[in-house]
Amino acid sequence: MDSYFSILIIVGSFLVATMFPKFISLGLKGIALELVVIFIGLLLGKYFLNLINYSFFLSIEPLFLAALAWVGLLVGEQFNVEMLKKFDRKYYYFSFLEMFFPFIFVYFALLGFSKVVYMPVERWTTFLLLATLSVFTSIFHIYLNSKSKDIVANFLKFSSSFVIIIGIFVFQLILFLNHPVNTLFERIFSPVEWLAIMVFVGLLIGILYIFLTRPKLQNTELSVINLGFVLLIGGVSNIFFVTPLFLGEIVGMLLTNFSTKNDFFYGILQKGEKPAFLMILFLSGLIWMPGEDWHISIIVSLVYVISRASGKFFSGMVFGKRFLKIKKGGFIIDWTYLIPQGSVVLMLAVNYNLIYSDRESNFVLSVILLSYILNYLLGELLLTEENKII
Repeated sequence: MDSYFSILIIVGSFLVATMFPKFISLGLKGIALELVVIFIGLLLGKYFLNLINYSFFLSIEPLFLAALAWVGLLVGEQFNVEMLKKFDRKYYYFSFLEMFFPFIFVYFALLGFSKVVYMPVERWTTFLLLATLSVFTSIFHIYLNSKSKDIVANFLKFSSSFVIIIGIFVFQLILFLNHPVNTLFERIFSPVEWLAIMVFVGLLIGILYIFLTRPKLQNTELSVINLGFVLLIGGVSNIFFVTPLFLGEIVGMLLTNFSTKNDFFYGILQKGEKPAFLMILFLSGLIWMPGEDWHISIIVSLVYVISRASGKFFSGMVFGKRFLKIKKGGFIIDWTYLIPQGSVVLMLAVNYNLIYSDRESNFVLSVILLSYILNYLLGELLLTEENKII
């Protein structure tokens, strides 16, 4: 009965969030639908109304992993080699800068802060993971406040999309550095071996995907195959303790470059994008358990937000002055649009929490969740009519 009640609450919550996409304004332009869904998850979770418990979340974990695989396939679809060849080198320079400076600023800020204030961090890769999550930018925020013909907007859109592709890969690579022991194997693999194994598995799934869809099939048959492979990617990822975003990304890369049915698959994936995102955002709020480290999480998230904003500002300033040759004040456009984080960071943080399920992974989720909200609010505050890309 509890499960049916929980499902009813989730469906009702999504209906409310869809009907009221803007919530309390707080003097800003309005909080986006993404934040509303997260807050609903928080409200219904353990630390508030406790209407949906953590055990229910574990029972629908396969659906969550499938949603991540769905998003991973969409991300991989962006890696079309022929399309990427059309972009000038400046686009790739800026993408590198947008990743490099926030990563360095956040990593050393957290490392230095840990010498002064206690943090529940034992794995040496945790600060690297937090720094990697800092590179992601909300492409949705850029699209909402820009026109497609603006040169700065086009640089930001490309960079944000490309950073997602590389960021997921780097995140998984860092996870391999401290990978959980898998009881399926008799020995412990090195990070390089894990990377080779999972890339091979991803390529194998992708090849099978393409092979099974080569014959002339009805759209309904292709849709069923697509759903089956989404569930397969989620299940395989769970077995090997990797994020479905990474595995889905590899499969998506193969589809976009070699599948003759790619346009059909991409159409299906796009239709399911919004529901998948909403479910993931809702669950990220639902499973959040601040615990005894809630006060530390707040302080660390402030350090995270400030150091990340500094890195984004630096990358925008350097690129704007060096490559775009924007006049005085023009580079301000760059970095203010880079502040809001993409929801991919929450997906990776929740997935990380599921893989380890300990105090440290919950601390990471707390920091990312709070930072995600703060970065969105900061981005709205800095976004004025004067520096809009129009």
